[in-house]
Amino acid sequence: MAPKTFFLAATALVWPAITRAYTLKDNYTGNSYQDFFSKFTFWTGADPTNGHVHYVDETSAWSNGFIGNGGSIYHGVDNTNKVGNEGSKSVRLTSKIAYSPGTLIVADIAYMPQVCGTWPAFWMTAASDDWLKN
Repeated sequence: MAPKTFFLAATALVWPAITRAYTLKDNYTGNSYQDFFSKFTFWTGADPTNGHVHYVDETSAWSNGFIGNGGSIYHGVDNTNKVGNEGSKSVRLTSKIAYSPGTLIVADIAYMPQVCGTWPAFWMTAASDDWLKN
């Protein structure tokens, strides 16, 4: 079975109405990705989509190899252990930064898994945690 991973490079640009040009607001590729994961919180609650998954914290994600930053950002799931009652271990990240309408997000995703049972996603959603329920 192929690893369920994706690699990510992202940049946020803002389009001010006055200048009619984009300006760089946040660069997630800066500093050789050293601080990439510090810009996110790790979701450890129950899956709001009711999926069969167990989201892990940052320490567990690092120690189990679910995330990495060796030149490209690595973000994956546990693809070696059998799924237990709590579901596959995985990582769900939420940005610490909220972007307003008109923001252009540029992401270079080198690999997005396409195997059965995965739901890789790059979602831009409302700030509230209950957006899926509405």
